[in-house]
Amino acid sequence: FFFKQKTAYEIYQCDWSSDVCSPDLFDEIHYWSPAEGRLEVDLLLRRDRELLAIEVKSQSRFSGSFTRGLHAIGELPGVVRRIVVYRGNRKLKTPEGIEVWPLPTFLRSIENARLWP
Repeated sequence: FFFKQKTAYEIYQCDWSSDVCSPDLFDEIHYWSPAEGRLEVDLLLRRDRELLAIEVKSQSRFSGSFTRGLHAIGELPGVVRRIVVYRGNRKLKTPEGIEVWPLPTFLRSIENARLWP
């Protein structure tokens, strides 16, 4: 897979309803970082009143450190799923309920409209 690095503005302006994904995948897309901390979550999708938090990593081996931002955002009202996407082969779930998906699993879930629980 080849992904062009985009700025946050380019991602926000992207036509997500085109060939990339269905128009009902989400209503809004955000980057999340609390004002007082060093934590962040790469993508926070909103659909109606539900939120889906996604952290994307380029590594092929999972590390618990990947979930720090997802732990923090877990207390936010409306968060229905937290996902780490990585280049590894194993689908995992942490004791806290954070799902760890290989990139192909993530892409198939978008293609099959199964990203939301």
